[in-house]
Amino acid sequence: MGLKNLIKGQLLSSISYRSSDPQELAAVYDRDGRRIMYESVLTVMPGQAAILVNEGQMTDIFMPGRYELTTNNMPVTTTLNQWKYGFHDTFIVDIIFVNTNEIIDIPWGTSEQVTVKDEVFGLVNVGANGKYSLSITDPKLFAENLMGVKNRYTVADLKSFVTPQIAMYFKEIVTEKQMFDSMEYYEFVREKLIEHPDVDGVFASSDVIGAYVLQACADLGIKVPEQLKIVGFDDVNIAQFTSPGLTTIHQPVEQMAELAVAAIAQIDEGKVVPTKTVFPVTLVERGTT
Repeated sequence: MGLKNLIKGQLLSSISYRSSDPQELAAVYDRDGRRIMYESVLTVMPGQAAILVNEGQMTDIFMPGRYELTTNNMPVTTTLNQWKYGFHDTFIVDIIFVNTNEIIDIPWGTSEQVTVKDEVFGLVNVGANGKYSLSITDPKLFAENLMGVKNRYTVADLKSFVTPQIAMYFKEIVTEKQMFDSMEYYEFVREKLIEHPDVDGVFASSDVIGAYVLQACADLGIKVPEQLKIVGFDDVNIAQFTSPGLTTIHQPVEQMAELAVAAIAQIDEGKVVPTKTVFPVTLVERGTT
């Protein structure tokens, strides 16, 4: 091999990258020790972004397109290397290719269950699972905060970071609910009714809370519905047995359950199901309004 061919083999005149792994989110381009030439052609494919890394600093970002690498389109790299009057030499930078396509149906689930107190079933263990989708909209932020010094970053790496975060938030939400339950709805409602004697109506988020409001009104001498009206939500059995009976919003539970089962079956068959379904509700008027 002649000297000219040897030198040419150590230079990169064309740079592009395609991953065979759809689960790959980012990868450092393997230069194999070769230097980049002045006016080397960088090709960024649709669904990609390319980031130049100069001596550990992320500099210029390229979105899909074809680029000749010169001082004109590498302003940050040019400034860092003090190419004040342009350059016509070879140089060394690392290139990170980031996958900006949307990746769907990434599963997640809590590895541990949380024990909570249920009003009907007593102590129960609760977990959660689901799916999420993502696309990288800020390649530099992603590379700096998640990829770090890795040469390759995949969905599996992301899951190892995201899933514990979701589990932590889930536990916090459930724990906060337990703390609120332990305060006793009755005491909370009673305190609020004393603080705000001018309130003339309460729309409770459940029939159970509505029953607590009704009990607090009875103990405080507030006449229902003359002085204060109460509306619950769900139309569970307790709404029929309070005195007076609790006005509430009835949900079509059977219809909701049937649709949920049908949706699960469709998902198992690989079909797309609506992400949102609105059911009609009805007002059931009883003695609190």
